[in-house]
Amino acid sequence: MPLSPGSLTPIAAVEELIALSDQAVITSKASIDALIAGSDATPRWGRYPELVVHVEGTPERFPRASFGVVQGPGEYSSEIAQPALYRRYLVEQLQLLADRYPVRIEAREGMTVIPLQYMSVMDDDVLRTLPAGAVDTLGHESPMVDILRVTDAIADGDLDAPDRPQNPLFLFSPLRTDLALQRLRHYTATDPADFQDYVLFTNYALHVDSFVEYACELARAGGVDITTGAAYTWIIGPEGVSYPLSELDDEKAERLRTAGEGAQMPAWHLVAADSDTPGGAMVSGHGISLVNIGVGPSNAKTITDGVAVLRPHCWMMVGHCAGLDARMDVGDLILPNSYLRKDGVLDRYVSLDTPVPALAEVQQALEVGINSSYVELMGVTPQMRTGTVMTTHDRNWEYWPAAEIQGLLARTAVMSVEMESGTIAANGYRYRVPYGALLAVSDKPLHNQPKLPTMARQFYQASKYHHFLAAVHACQHLASSPRAAHSRKLRRVIGEVPFR
Repeated sequence: MPLSPGSLTPIAAVEELIALSDQAVITSKASIDALIAGSDATPRWGRYPELVVHVEGTPERFPRASFGVVQGPGEYSSEIAQPALYRRYLVEQLQLLADRYPVRIEAREGMTVIPLQYMSVMDDDVLRTLPAGAVDTLGHESPMVDILRVTDAIADGDLDAPDRPQNPLFLFSPLRTDLALQRLRHYTATDPADFQDYVLFTNYALHVDSFVEYACELARAGGVDITTGAAYTWIIGPEGVSYPLSELDDEKAERLRTAGEGAQMPAWHLVAADSDTPGGAMVSGHGISLVNIGVGPSNAKTITDGVAVLRPHCWMMVGHCAGLDARMDVGDLILPNSYLRKDGVLDRYVSLDTPVPALAEVQQALEVGINSSYVELMGVTPQMRTGTVMTTHDRNWEYWPAAEIQGLLARTAVMSVEMESGTIAANGYRYRVPYGALLAVSDKPLHNQPKLPTMARQFYQASKYHHFLAAVHACQHLASSPRAAHSRKLRRVIGEVPFR
């Protein structure tokens, strides 16, 4: 539809947001310099820019899309943190609204002051170089983070929360976004701007080895996956270790494998050929990121709380599970189509009586990936099962009283147990991020095959590469039609935001 008179175009609106954000930093920096110099002038502090979309009418037919949809005419707005990182994403979302509704788009200064810790120019190194006593002065005079204002009120449907815009465009407040970006940088030892649209989670270094091995295969093939045709240009690891695939050799690959040993959840990124160069606009292409999140549902929640602000097209767990059915074999593949959540970490946000549905598009993509990785490349047809997976916070669940375990198996159709997938699915549901899991049965503790070191090592080495590659190929299949996975199952009937 043609834009209303006086409206900015989507591209112009985003560029204006970026200009306002840059000016906010300049304004605050000038006040900081004046305070350090002893000025008595009242300081002025930069504010987050605000994006506003005035929807001035409705189309004859209500759009049936999952996102890019509003409930009716009105003013929709959100303050946006670090808009330069979201350039492509914001333009895409605004263009959808402009195509479907008569709209007037504007960018203006918002009401929320950017805290000192979030100013892009005021990082830790800059703070350390300030004159003695200056940090104390700034702490009293300048805006600092008010952690009580950092909430997930929009995502969690808290319609009456303080500071919540009446009709928000975006799922996160700028304070929530900035804090998440800072924590991602800390936990993963990589720049949040390097995260790609498809994110794989693991808790095994062996999958990191597989990721680097896959990058080496791509390098030998000119950056192209010979099975799927997907093309990549760079691999980025923790702590600034990154290389064009054209320069990747054995020495550089080893450096990538061992990078990030000091990080809690190190991340690696394969940058797709349709992406910007490393450090470019966030959500800029259909590459793949891998995060070694460690073990347990708490870690799974922590990393997905952060990655959610990047608005990926999908995230998946690539891991192992204990098989409960005697008819299973070690190495069988499990695609969860429901989750029995015994992890506890998300119960206050996604209650246990809230269904977390399987997403058919992701399940189908995983089946495609399994076929291309195992059948086409190995000539092996793996045993694949769908069913209920139990996610627990207790690694030693096998120590539960026998009557409790037997009662669980008698009352439910649980087929396997693990520690992350249900949490990742529940947070995907909560944050409207398509989710899935590809698990391999690594042990059968109820059938005299517990996970012991020798057996575990043999299983991991035998299965690691093609298990991981199946998830990669699933991501590549999803990337051929990125909007398809964004099921309307993930969107709310009341209080939903227009942006993906």
